[in-house]
Amino acid sequence: MLLSLSTLMCSGDVSLLLCCHRFCPTCIATSENTTACMLCHKPMPFDVSKAPPLPPPGLACGSKMDALLGDLEKVCPRHKCVVFSQFSEVLDLVLAQLTLRGVRCVQLRSGNQVELRREFETQDDVRVLLLPLKKYNHGLNLVEATHVFLVEPSLQPALHAQAMARVKRLDQTEPTFVHRYIRRGNIHDMSTKKGRGGNKKRGGQRADAYDSEEGSCNESVASNDTSDSTRSKTSRVSEDTTQEDLLERYLEELTEKRFDGIYNNVLQIARRPSEDEGRIIPRIFGIVGLMLGPHSDEYFAKVESVLEPLVKSNIQSDIVRAQALEGLGVVCFTCSTGDEENAQNIMGLCDPFFNNSATPVLAKLALETWGCLASTLDSTYLIEEGFLDTHLALFLELTNNADVDVRSAAGENLALLFEAMHQNHIDNYEGAGDIASKLLELSKESSKKFSKKDRKEQHSVFRDVYNTVANQEPPNVSFGLENETLRFHDWGSIMQYNAIKECLQSGMLEHLKFNNHVRQLFDLPHTAEVYSRVEKRATKSKTSGSRKQQSAFLKDERKRRQGEKNTFLEGGGHDGDY
Repeated sequence: MLLSLSTLMCSGDVSLLLCCHRFCPTCIATSENTTACMLCHKPMPFDVSKAPPLPPPGLACGSKMDALLGDLEKVCPRHKCVVFSQFSEVLDLVLAQLTLRGVRCVQLRSGNQVELRREFETQDDVRVLLLPLKKYNHGLNLVEATHVFLVEPSLQPALHAQAMARVKRLDQTEPTFVHRYIRRGNIHDMSTKKGRGGNKKRGGQRADAYDSEEGSCNESVASNDTSDSTRSKTSRVSEDTTQEDLLERYLEELTEKRFDGIYNNVLQIARRPSEDEGRIIPRIFGIVGLMLGPHSDEYFAKVESVLEPLVKSNIQSDIVRAQALEGLGVVCFTCSTGDEENAQNIMGLCDPFFNNSATPVLAKLALETWGCLASTLDSTYLIEEGFLDTHLALFLELTNNADVDVRSAAGENLALLFEAMHQNHIDNYEGAGDIASKLLELSKESSKKFSKKDRKEQHSVFRDVYNTVANQEPPNVSFGLENETLRFHDWGSIMQYNAIKECLQSGMLEHLKFNNHVRQLFDLPHTAEVYSRVEKRATKSKTSGSRKQQSAFLKDERKRRQGEKNTFLEGGGHDGDY
């Protein structure tokens, strides 16, 4: 029966001729002419009644899909996997086939779909996450998975590199693997070669990791050819591109995706740095340490092996030695856990610079590093007789330094030691009166040899130091952070904050907002970026427990200040030293 101008068929199977007309083989076998199409009468080189039937409509598997599904079945019982494809139909087919084989998986199609992603992250029985390559190659943290499957090659290697980086991240603790599927001798093989800029080898030594179906993520990313000629052909930057756009485009590529390479290169450079490199590298180590967080003792050991020689070297400039000491202290504070000997060793490196002959930058950073690490030790160690007497004398002498930053840092260390004595109920230390008199004098400094700005800063610091030494009053410092308030009521926390701020400088605010390792150091809740709606209410709502605690604290502070004011007014004056 003729159904249309291009279709002739009955209820049986349907076949297709070379002219693309469909027909029923059973019906056409009864016709007189079985060597030509019944519609266009074009002759065929075979008997049309023997043409094979069309496959049923729907999705079908090929050799690549069979290989992919086989690999997923082997890996899924032990590891979670992420599958990237450029085509939604391929992901639909993978989803259907894995479901038939009893493997539970989820597919993100568009939008945020946080609930589906959370299922993959939290539920052990969800083993596979299916993602469109162009939509989800960036912005996700999928460290729960350790295997990445790239179904098709791409003419843009950066897309694959970004997709791999969803799994290979700084907080990934397991080895990661990348599986590629490329058919040799066809368009796939050609597009892969073109995407990586041909088969050129840089310096004759570049290993081509794209030919391997399984390998580490770092090796695969590092194999991308980034020569100037290739980059100029495949990635042109418009003239109106801003520096911020370039940073956003390439920063992740040059940091998270190539972390191991950068890390090893920086370690190598740090062994014999130039002046400029020596100023920057210790800060890089400190920032990475703040991102890695605690329990990174192996990282601390490697950093210590290259920075400690710089601190001890008489060849390096004072600024390089100071930066090395600061970076080593920050890495020890954030990464070395449970071993007080490391902190004590670095504090010993600081001692030679506690004199007025040292340059201000070296003395200041040595004092800040010493105070930061001393705050992590048990207070009984700080009040040992020989240790306490020696350092009190050193710090008291440094309060006569010509530099206001050195004087302030020395005063804060004095307050830290007296705070340790108060915690251990030592209230009659010999010489405490002389030290308090010196601090009171500094809190009222009026000499014209110092600028007005320096005098104001000195007065602010030494008033609090004097109150701690003479009256056992803790400091009361607070910083506003959007909807949060950072409060310090002991000198140890203040010195830790100062050390981290010296390392991060203008990036301190961003780390306080989004770096949970830094937030944990200062007893801040985890960043709201990863909070559920319920968790946000528990910490951000005005009726939450944390907000009520803050309100109670502020109420007590107001009562205390009002009480002091009433006492002053009723007594007709105030008997004090200043």
